[in-house]
Amino acid sequence: MEQKQFVFDPFSAAAQAWIIKHGAESVKTILATNLDDVKRVILAGTDENLTTPQIAKNLRQFYSDRSAFKSMRVARSETAMAAGFGQHSAAEQSGVVKKKKFLSSRDDRVRDSHVALDGEERDLDEPYSNGQMFPGDPSVDPSEFINCRCVETYHTGR
Repeated sequence: MEQKQFVFDPFSAAAQAWIIKHGAESVKTILATNLDDVKRVILAGTDENLTTPQIAKNLRQFYSDRSAFKSMRVARSETAMAAGFGQHSAAEQSGVVKKKKFLSSRDDRVRDSHVALDGEERDLDEPYSNGQMFPGDPSVDPSEFINCRCVETYHTGR
């Protein structure tokens, strides 16, 4: 019996579709008139396989003070949301993944709530104890997803 080969692409069509539909929704530090432009910059960066710092550099133009901190926060948050959504969607589409596990970045910059979530395992269709379906899920309070660098791992549940 031939086994399916899955190649994971964190910026799959699902992640790109997420950016198109939801990109920049959580951005509060840029004028609303520029949000579509921000979305285009983020999408172009992911299409071109740019790093998060490279995308952040391209976002600085939207800040009057050319803030490296603000643009990096937006680039990290937006790409992490899209990647988290893309990973989770790929796991759902695989048909074999049954369980997920929250994995923090495990360094001194991880927020306390994500340290507590580190290693938490759930069914794929069940939210984590903080309410997120995947790390970076923007359906919860922004303090749970802005600047998040966490990921999730998957297994068949056997």
